[in-house]
Amino acid sequence: MLSIIEDKILFKKLFAERFREVLKEHSEFYKFILNLLVHGTAYVVGGFVRDSINNKKSRDLDMIVSVSHKQLEDLLKESKLNYSINRMLGIKVELNKFEVDIWSIDNNWAFRDAVVKRNEDYILDNISDGCFYNYDGLVINIHTNNFRSNHYNDFVNNNQLDIIQKSKSYKSKNPTIEANILRAIYLNETFGVNITPNCMSYLVKMISNVSNNYNLKDRLNLYLNKYEKYKKALSIEDVMDAIKLIKYIHNNRVEGKKNPGQFNIDFD
Repeated sequence: MLSIIEDKILFKKLFAERFREVLKEHSEFYKFILNLLVHGTAYVVGGFVRDSINNKKSRDLDMIVSVSHKQLEDLLKESKLNYSINRMLGIKVELNKFEVDIWSIDNNWAFRDAVVKRNEDYILDNISDGCFYNYDGLVINIHTNNFRSNHYNDFVNNNQLDIIQKSKSYKSKNPTIEANILRAIYLNETFGVNITPNCMSYLVKMISNVSNNYNLKDRLNLYLNKYEKYKKALSIEDVMDAIKLIKYIHNNRVEGKKNPGQFNIDFD
């Protein structure tokens, strides 16, 4: 059972303690963060923030920073950290068995593709709104400890997985299609959450898109094997069975809207 973030003071304390533990354990990363904060601001998003309130051990840390990609890379070159850069300019820092993924805010897909408007006065809200699923919609400024958690709290309170932004442009431009499909199935299986119509219509469309370009089962199995957490919880057969159910529910919901007196089931 996941906890919502109600006591702001307690949550800030829990996060600060956990983040300090990471810095204490990894001195070179601590030096890098101090140097980074001289030049800009850093925000922790998603799982590490969520784990802080749920007293769960974190295996990685996701950060968005206000400096440019070049500045970020220069700061990393000055450090003794081991890092790599992917094709979308995301940076992965290896800290023994702990990983840190860092993005310049300029290269975060939601801001880069202008699907979320950026306003420095509301940057915490902007970053939170740029998270794809409400489950991941948490962000905290590591310098001020100011944070946003409304999307995550909605996930817990309503027991519903939803896509934060409703626009077609936002949903179509997200680059991690296969991972999004697997994540929805994993969260449904793990927490028993309902999938909203907004989210389900996206999943059906993306499943169709993947099927048009690849063997769906082989493609999703390839990605399933990339994510240890998903692989432990789901077999590819589980994934394919879930996809059949998603299609069935979605199609019947659509038919129910066309013929409300003929077939109308509340799946939420």
